[in-house]
Amino acid sequence: MVWINLVPSKVGCFVWRACLNRILTLVVLAKRRLNVPSTSCQLCNNGDDDTNHVLVKCPSLKTALDWIFRWCDIQVQHFNSVTKLVSFAIQWGQCPKKRKILLAIIYSFLWFGWKARNDKIFNNLKISSMVLADNTINLLFNWVNHRGTFENCKWVVCSCNLFRIL
Repeated sequence: MVWINLVPSKVGCFVWRACLNRILTLVVLAKRRLNVPSTSCQLCNNGDDDTNHVLVKCPSLKTALDWIFRWCDIQVQHFNSVTKLVSFAIQWGQCPKKRKILLAIIYSFLWFGWKARNDKIFNNLKISSMVLADNTINLLFNWVNHRGTFENCKWVVCSCNLFRIL
């Protein structure tokens, strides 16, 4: 887990808690003996609603992450835990600035994946993988534009591939 200034502290805290498996999923709530109707993932109904499934294994989120990797010109990879996904971003590439951007992308993706899961559970809203990927990129652009030191950060360039401005 690495703290970066491109993302809000609440997002960094969320990712830190996710890496420690400390977010309140349906499986965790059931273990605490709260009455939950089901512990299965509400996005795909295929796996248990635990941290790793909800954030990296769920097919809906995998599709969005695949699209984001292609947008970054990174070979598509699959991960079975949040920790492995974050570790990949921490160790990726040779350029520290690009690595920091990729880490911000991953943090943004995890944040929006959690929000998509909560929207499905609490508001019965299903968010498509493409919308999740687009929201991730839009939010990242806003974070980088307001928190980063990237002088040439224009939406036209960023929407094609943020790494091209570095």
